[in-house]
Amino acid sequence: MPDGMHELDPAIASDQSFIVFDYGRTEGGLGRLSIAFREGGQWSKPVDLGDVVNQQPGWSSHIGRDGDMVIFATATGFYRLSMKPWLRAHGAAR
Repeated sequence: MPDGMHELDPAIASDQSFIVFDYGRTEGGLGRLSIAFREGGQWSKPVDLGDVVNQQPGWSSHIGRDGDMVIFATATGFYRLSMKPWLRAHGAAR
């Protein structure tokens, strides 16, 4: 990984099919929430969750009980995000 980049706060699905984490580096020092998928014995390249999700840097991701909801923190509070659109796009819909 290039200097100044990081991977933090991983939240791994119980079936280990995907991981959501803080990846990269922004001006504020945090990265952007991203998802990677289990492909064989390794994780895929991270996919940024987009500008709407990353309006504020997020951290401390956790997978919800339903297995496809991610809960994360920002400077203004806690948020819940369904991962279904990304899971469907990857062909991993539940």
